[in-house]
Amino acid sequence: MSDRTQFYMERDRRTREYGADEERCFERPVVFCVGRDAAESPRGQLVAMAAMNMVARFHRQVALLCPHVPLLAPQSLIPAQSPQQHMSLRDALVTLATAIDPFIRTDLPVPKTTTPGIGIGTDLALQMPWHVGCNDSMVCLDTTPVSVDAKLGFSLGASLASCLAAASLCKQVLGRPMVPLSVSAWNLKQGHDADSGPSELGPVDVGSVFMIGAGGVGSSLAYWLRQSGFRGDWQVVDRDLAELHNTNRSLGLVATDAGWPNQEPRSKVSAAADLMGCTPIPLWFHELDQETLRPDLILPLANERGVRNAICLRGEPLILHATTSLTWEAQLHRHIAGRDDCIMCRMPSRSGAVKLTCSTVPLVGKGYPTDAALPFLSATAAFLVLNGLYRLMAGELCQGNHNLWRITYNAQNRLVRSARCHCQIDCVGVLPESVRRKVNAGRRWASLDPAGGGQENRHS
Repeated sequence: MSDRTQFYMERDRRTREYGADEERCFERPVVFCVGRDAAESPRGQLVAMAAMNMVARFHRQVALLCPHVPLLAPQSLIPAQSPQQHMSLRDALVTLATAIDPFIRTDLPVPKTTTPGIGIGTDLALQMPWHVGCNDSMVCLDTTPVSVDAKLGFSLGASLASCLAAASLCKQVLGRPMVPLSVSAWNLKQGHDADSGPSELGPVDVGSVFMIGAGGVGSSLAYWLRQSGFRGDWQVVDRDLAELHNTNRSLGLVATDAGWPNQEPRSKVSAAADLMGCTPIPLWFHELDQETLRPDLILPLANERGVRNAICLRGEPLILHATTSLTWEAQLHRHIAGRDDCIMCRMPSRSGAVKLTCSTVPLVGKGYPTDAALPFLSATAAFLVLNGLYRLMAGELCQGNHNLWRITYNAQNRLVRSARCHCQIDCVGVLPESVRRKVNAGRRWASLDPAGGGQENRHS
């Protein structure tokens, strides 16, 4: 067995186990085209680097068309230790793709026949079937070229545009229908309600944070936070070692993190913490000292060992987390104590453990449902968490009654949806107000809970 075969057998085994067709899903050539206007823009480079981060985890043969311009966004490069001095954007894209997949081909000649492809920017070397672009937080997917604004600073629009680019390529390969769309990466709405949001976003500043889980969503959030920056004391909690199949969907992991080809694997938490420049805690959540654990915010981004239920029963004033579903969907969940439903009611299970998928979706049809891990779903779920953190800072996350936001890639016209969830009549996941008031005293977001003097929109 060749090294290439062995690598893909392990890296893509979750996809293969569910009947994915090798030639159709992985080996079909795709075109990744970056226009000069986008290549010379910091935000355009963010779109290109993040999109390639996802594309290289699924597609094995890529015709890369990108001008040799100086790399303006070195913080986008994984692995971070790669030499970046005098590196061009094209070199950075190849370095990143090869770190993710040592066997990927990025030097394919441009196919002469109709080929799945994505264009970033307007000054393209070749007309693509689909294009993405963004202006501040407004994101477009279209059959004609779309510009990327040339502003400095991090952009939620550039992040979501990269997710749309990767999802578009996957859908083209699989022959799934697509339509042009425009969406706000700020208020997650389309049409007249879409808000372009702030033109400049500083570092995320929500106080002290414990991020529980450094898998698909947690690792991807670490990647986005590397781009946006953050303030405050962040700590990442996870005890798992990285495995090669994790690199299929985790934006912060490359092949060497999983020990490929013959090294010791790294812990997921170390990879995520190094990416962000924060503190790793190689423990399971239940091994932490619960009596002294009082950060301003806990982000439960892990599924195992009933961690979400355990955090629910702590009476946190605010919980933000993200999940994916079998319908090509990423979801952002808001739980404000005393106002929203609890995690246990939103995600009930007989065993008391939250049973969720990890970036798995129906992929190919053979008369039965099949699932496969897809990187753009992990990336989108992590983007939604980042979006929630920024809107929390701006005072907008807690406005209105909606507490669930969804980005659905298999939808025809409406990419984003929102809804309100309620607790069940026999809910046992909400602590009494007197207890919440006591345990959350002095915490940054305690005032969001009516028990802490927040809005009088009572638990229902």
